[in-house]
Amino acid sequence: MLEDVSDLKEAYDFYKKVKKDENAIACGCLSDAEDWLWKELDALFADDEED
Repeated sequence: MLEDVSDLKEAYDFYKKVKKDENAIACGCLSDAEDWLWKELDALFADDEED
């Protein structure tokens, strides 16, 4: 029961990158990264509920 978490990893890597970048924080990319990360986590756990 291994799940494909490549999208979650990509979202997390993006979050880590923009968290360190002041320009990304100022333009709202950090908020976008957080939203994407939560979306991927929700999708991962929604798959568990369907099984």
